[in-house]
Amino acid sequence: MKLKTLVLCFIFSLSSFADEALDIAKKVYYANQPKDMIQEIEMKLVSNGKESQRTFVSITKTNDIVNNNSIVQFTEPRKSRGVALLTMNKKDSDADQYIFLPALKKVRRISSSKKSGRFVGSDIYYEDLQNRHYSKNNYKILKKGKGFTILSSTPKDDSSIYSRVISKIDLDKMMGVVNQFYIDGKLDKTVKLTQIKKFGNIWVPMKVDYENKKIKHSTHLKVTSVKIDKGVKNNVFSKRSIENKNFYKSYK
Repeated sequence: MKLKTLVLCFIFSLSSFADEALDIAKKVYYANQPKDMIQEIEMKLVSNGKESQRTFVSITKTNDIVNNNSIVQFTEPRKSRGVALLTMNKKDSDADQYIFLPALKKVRRISSSKKSGRFVGSDIYYEDLQNRHYSKNNYKILKKGKGFTILSSTPKDDSSIYSRVISKIDLDKMMGVVNQFYIDGKLDKTVKLTQIKKFGNIWVPMKVDYENKKIKHSTHLKVTSVKIDKGVKNNVFSKRSIENKNFYKSYK
């Protein structure tokens, strides 16, 4: 084989690999998306051996998936009851996020510069609660195995706090079951889906563990209730809704 032909074959191979990586990312983005979903979730925070417990309700509506909306409202403990976050996603720009703190009796907008903020002291950042469109990243396949692919994604611009995310994609569920998040090239946290359950055609993570070894802190989520396609209306996703401390009771 001539050198020129060899080079062309090599370039074509890289291009095909890149196309495959993008195709997997796109499938993961669109997979497991019901029209709406209501979840009751227990949250456990662990720091230096000390634990604290919280519970919250999550209401999401996918619409066309790209422009979906969500509300997270805490129900326990009493000091956290009523704390709520509204997220309204957009394809071509940052999501609009608003937090309501009952103690201040005020809705506050989360600025894009605060995306790395730790939501209620957990290992979940405000950006993690957004629905980042797959087209905003570049993708690369790092490894292929039986039933899984290791996928690397990097942002095309500075629109993400993460410099890189490495995910083990379960190709049956089309879901990242182990995810490593890097900030400025250094590992920030690892997120593992340790229990997944199927509801109809939808795979839902039931247990999710966040671990940040850098600060010796972890967050553990356990889903205790799942309701799918219950006809949640678009007009509930408003600042007025999150100002209502008892908003969640309509969805329990």
